[in-house]
Amino acid sequence: MASRSGSRSLRSASPRSASRSPSKAAVDFEEDLPGYYLVVHNNAAVRENSSLDSPVVAQLAAGEVVHVLEVLPMPQVDRVRAKIDHPSGWISLLETKEGYRWAIKQAGAPKDPWALKKAQLVAEVKRRDAELQQLLAVAERLRAEHQRSLQSTEEIAADVEERVLKGYRVCDWSSSGQPATPFAYCEKAAQMQKLAVQVGTLGPSNPAALQTDRKDAPSEATDPTDPNYQVPAGLPPGSKVVGFRKLPSPHTEEAQQEIPQASGRVVHSNAILQPSGVYSMQSADVYPAEGVCAYPIVRAPMGVAANLLERPLAEASAAHWTAPEDFGE
Repeated sequence: MASRSGSRSLRSASPRSASRSPSKAAVDFEEDLPGYYLVVHNNAAVRENSSLDSPVVAQLAAGEVVHVLEVLPMPQVDRVRAKIDHPSGWISLLETKEGYRWAIKQAGAPKDPWALKKAQLVAEVKRRDAELQQLLAVAERLRAEHQRSLQSTEEIAADVEERVLKGYRVCDWSSSGQPATPFAYCEKAAQMQKLAVQVGTLGPSNPAALQTDRKDAPSEATDPTDPNYQVPAGLPPGSKVVGFRKLPSPHTEEAQQEIPQASGRVVHSNAILQPSGVYSMQSADVYPAEGVCAYPIVRAPMGVAANLLERPLAEASAAHWTAPEDFGE
């Protein structure tokens, strides 16, 4: 029994076991001097100063080479810290209690002459990636604000459109609290409606009556001289007369003469037109009279405004078109 216990004591005191003692960390620390170090710990933190609680300014990947400018032993936290030049900050070189290393000393300059430049490039790419992530967050916030503004604009446009189509005229004095006057009851609307009835019911066959009531009509009215000229007797229910324009009859020599042509450019747009929420062209709502052309009020939805800016116009926009001289008046 004594021989066995003696052999155990010899094994515990063997030189091999003594080499694993904490003195090995002290030997490692003696080798930690300024110079080039190879990072062996992936995502090694680079902090703002030597404290382990300081903010992290960068991270190093395993395989990067750093230039150590200063070595600082910190026995109170069992660490050996080092100051590096790029990225500027402090890293851990050695954990003195267990002997764990974050970076190992190189014999001299790195074997690869571009190793330091590569490490600097990797750090710069990481910094730019972080900036890009911040810019992406800002872009998402601005995009959300833009969508909210478009929605608000669409609501305001719908409200204004509804007020306009209802025919309400808001005067300057309406801000004093007095109610706005409906367009249907104003003097101008009465004159226009009276003129429409006269022109629609009094044709050239009754010029005497037209001459008698001529003084009551607005000054802009003119006598139709074309015997074939007729205005439809009725208009769609709810429509308002906003103006008149005399066109030559297709049976007269004036209309058969060649009309000067005006040239222009076709503008192609990707805008999606949608019917107005206030005015529609459903057959149940509108009964167009003979010879009267009615068009629905349409506008592009605000939601596609951003997409239209990203889609170029078609090549056909360069095509030319011709139209009568009075087209678009």
